[in-house]
Amino acid sequence: MLEYDDSAFYYFCMTMLSFYMLPGTYYLIFKQLLPSLIPSTDSDLVARTEVERRKAKRLKEEARSSNNLKSCGLVTNAVLLVLTYGLFVFLVLRVWNDAEIAQFDPYAILEISTDAEDRAIRKAYRSLSLKWHPDKNMGNQYAEQMFMMVRKAYEALTDEVAKENWQKYGNPDGKQALEVSIGLPTFLLEKDNHTTILLVYLVVLVIAIPLAVYCWYSESQQYGEKNVMHRTYNDYAALLAEATPARYLPSILVTSNECVKANASSKASASPSPPPASAAGAVNGFAGMDPAEAEDLRRLVTALGPTRLVKPKHEKHLKALAEVTKGNVLLHAYLYRLDIPPRFRPNLRKMLLLSGDLIEAMLEILQKTRWLQTALGVLDLQQQLTQAIMVREPSDALYQLPHLTATEVGHITKGKGSVKSISDYCRLPDDQKKGLATMTEGEKTDVLQVCKLLPRVEVSTEVGVEDEAEIAEGDLVTVKVSVTRVNLPEGASAGAVHAPYFPATRREGWWVILAHGQKVIIAMERVENDARTFTHELKVFGPGMPLEAGHYKFDLYVKSDCYVGLDVAQKVEFDVIKASELPEYVPHKDDLELDNEPTLFESLAGNLEDDSDSDLEMEEEEEGEEGEGPKDGVAKKDD
Repeated sequence: MLEYDDSAFYYFCMTMLSFYMLPGTYYLIFKQLLPSLIPSTDSDLVARTEVERRKAKRLKEEARSSNNLKSCGLVTNAVLLVLTYGLFVFLVLRVWNDAEIAQFDPYAILEISTDAEDRAIRKAYRSLSLKWHPDKNMGNQYAEQMFMMVRKAYEALTDEVAKENWQKYGNPDGKQALEVSIGLPTFLLEKDNHTTILLVYLVVLVIAIPLAVYCWYSESQQYGEKNVMHRTYNDYAALLAEATPARYLPSILVTSNECVKANASSKASASPSPPPASAAGAVNGFAGMDPAEAEDLRRLVTALGPTRLVKPKHEKHLKALAEVTKGNVLLHAYLYRLDIPPRFRPNLRKMLLLSGDLIEAMLEILQKTRWLQTALGVLDLQQQLTQAIMVREPSDALYQLPHLTATEVGHITKGKGSVKSISDYCRLPDDQKKGLATMTEGEKTDVLQVCKLLPRVEVSTEVGVEDEAEIAEGDLVTVKVSVTRVNLPEGASAGAVHAPYFPATRREGWWVILAHGQKVIIAMERVENDARTFTHELKVFGPGMPLEAGHYKFDLYVKSDCYVGLDVAQKVEFDVIKASELPEYVPHKDDLELDNEPTLFESLAGNLEDDSDSDLEMEEEEEGEEGEGPKDGVAKKDD
């Protein structure tokens, strides 16, 4: 009968603990502690200008912040690891003691040397037997085991048979049978513990585990793709319209549940702030905030002014008005490059890091509704969030260049040799670029460096049907788009995005959009490719498809998701002919001969028929031979 074994249970527990200890320790050291104590130097690799070097320094300071060492995840992991390691050490000690008992060495048990004489053996036996005698150690199971081991050790050294068995089998009792036990603690078999064990099983198996699964499932069901909550999708679908003005998009973005969590106050206010007396701020969401936070937000509202701050749509129906108002003010202050109070910088950082997934959630909704103009506005918002600028006119895109202020931008856009867009400015020779006269040599170098970094793309298209020379009615049309970064030399690849205000490193991405009538999205896909030239194919599939015969003109947009004013828009035209106008297909004579050859199934069927016919002929021949036999016999008899 199998018995419970404490030692096996200890080994099992240590194995289970190691499943958490090893990855948990690696994650704590290399993913939590080292990034906080020794920030990564990746940011230095992309610091190509002075403003990027300042960004790298800022990111290092944020990474070294003591707040990172006090994060809930790090503290929880550290506490669990300390408890786990403590329990692991305890189990190791228990296994070590059991191993010492299980290993039979009579000299070690009697605490004598291997060359001890009989007198020393008997003396050690008397001393240890008195020490571990059960009568002197009532209820001590370890003492009982040691008493038995001392007795066996004495027999192994004094009895010839026991000594021979020990030397031959390692045990004075002779060869032992293989013992198999269950890796569970023996206290489970004690009657006094049965009630407690049943209660623990009930709590763990019936309550704790199902409750944990339910909590995990309930939490996971709240999220859709890219870890965006279903509630956020619903809110965006309700707030976005076919022609939502671009000025409302930042306020729509912050209504997401993710932004609400990012802007939650770190501590509850004992004396909540009253609503502002003035309506100039265009917000009524300060009620209930911490007074210090509300005061800082009011200063930002005043700095923005009523013309630059757009309040959230459907403000009266928002459940988390305070958090949405806070996020809206911070996002507008960031886009206008105002100085953000230190207490709000973690909130803003979280929103900006979430903005990529949230904007893709918006675009996913707009792809289903096929609302082109709103989708273009959302992509413009993503560009502006990356570069920290609010574009109200084309010349505002020049603020992507470092060290440029309103004075330099005004000088660039006015007078002789002026330009209105950043793409035209980057194409100018360096000696013809205006706005650099008052800058230092280092600042001029930064401006010229960024002009070389900004992508200048050329787009070419090819329309057709796979393996066909003409496009006919009912065909699935493919638009092949080729994009070339002409600012890069051959063989070079695009580096990280120059975004000194964005709190993370980004890679270039491009949205390729095919639309009809500047209103309806036909196809829309994102491409992330660092090569100088890359191609992407779009399938013409949407309302009114498949195409009928006629001339078609679509709008193609190639939009960056990180730079402002560098997009390309052009027309894509092609003709669709009637199916009856397709050239008549004349098959080759060899193909006709192949058509006359039997297929595999026909060949198999023919073989089966041949076999059945031959079998039938053989049967008829056999019957004929049997019929002729008796006639010959009768004739011979008559003769």
